[in-house]
Amino acid sequence: MQPWSIRSKLDKLQLMLDNLRMANTTSRRPCRIAIYNSYKTSEFKAIVHFGFSAFQTILKSKYYNNFLKFVYAMNIGNGDKTIKDDASTVELLMNEFGFEFENLYTTRHCSSNIHSMQHAHLSIQYIGPFFTYSTFFFESINRILKSLAHGTIEHSKQLIKNLELFRTSIIHYDSPIYPRLLSNLCEQLLNEKKATMNNTVNLPKPSQFTYHSYTDFLSGIFGLGNITFYDTIYYNNTRYEINIQHSRKTDDSCIMFNQLNSAEMHLGFVSAIITLDNNNENIYFLMNKIVIKRMFKIKLLNQTEIFLSNSWICLVEKDSLVLIRPVDVQQKLVYRFLTEKQLHVFKYPNLKESR
Repeated sequence: MQPWSIRSKLDKLQLMLDNLRMANTTSRRPCRIAIYNSYKTSEFKAIVHFGFSAFQTILKSKYYNNFLKFVYAMNIGNGDKTIKDDASTVELLMNEFGFEFENLYTTRHCSSNIHSMQHAHLSIQYIGPFFTYSTFFFESINRILKSLAHGTIEHSKQLIKNLELFRTSIIHYDSPIYPRLLSNLCEQLLNEKKATMNNTVNLPKPSQFTYHSYTDFLSGIFGLGNITFYDTIYYNNTRYEINIQHSRKTDDSCIMFNQLNSAEMHLGFVSAIITLDNNNENIYFLMNKIVIKRMFKIKLLNQTEIFLSNSWICLVEKDSLVLIRPVDVQQKLVYRFLTEKQLHVFKYPNLKESR
């Protein structure tokens, strides 16, 4: 068995990956790690962005540190925005990743992909973030476009025509005179909701749970009035829910938010969703704040250390509560509990997949 092999530890690794809780809009959760040879691109992306910390106790430190360089480079490259310094950082990380890869895994495993990765920074420098020109999204609608071809002849002409029509419709998507029927069709093809500018709210029926543990906190806030509790809410077509134990692998309760018009970002779990005086426009989230203890770090060949800016090692403080409005939410997060209080929290590299 090779020194880097983790085949004997796949069951242990799977248990940790099973604890990952992603937003329900995440395109695809990874299947069992034992069948990684059958993974789709989106499953590998989920492992790279959110599952990497599970490998810390599985891989030997030198292999894990090498893996982190690839992870951080991909997180930067898939970020919402990239700057010139980001391209330089990706170049440094991928050069070190490739250099170490050859020494760690031997030249036998240095495929053309390993070489190509060392040029990834050029794409960022000249074009921008990876997700803005990745063919992955385009490939996901090929099946739908193919289904639009009818009959037994001239399929190629029909496909080209449909593709051109789809491309044109997307270009004019934000036009104020855009037809609603065409908008609905495009949303179906895109498999995502169009972000709305107004504060649209959809509240299911009130909660059946009891919230006695928050009574003292809420009663101490002046002017709250008559409170109604809810378990879930759809705000601007984005789903949020309270943090409770359940068997689902998705979770929409961990979020990043602003507080009191401050630019500082906070992390937390939605502990309760409330409306005041039966007014569906007067909505608050009761947040249980998460405390960031430290960030994941990478040691470079020159022994300097850099930190992953979108992943944190955190603690939950049960008594750290705060009320926010839905407009204060920045994005949903992914998390994995290690113990009852300690957890790893991961930010989506770009907002395209965080809602």
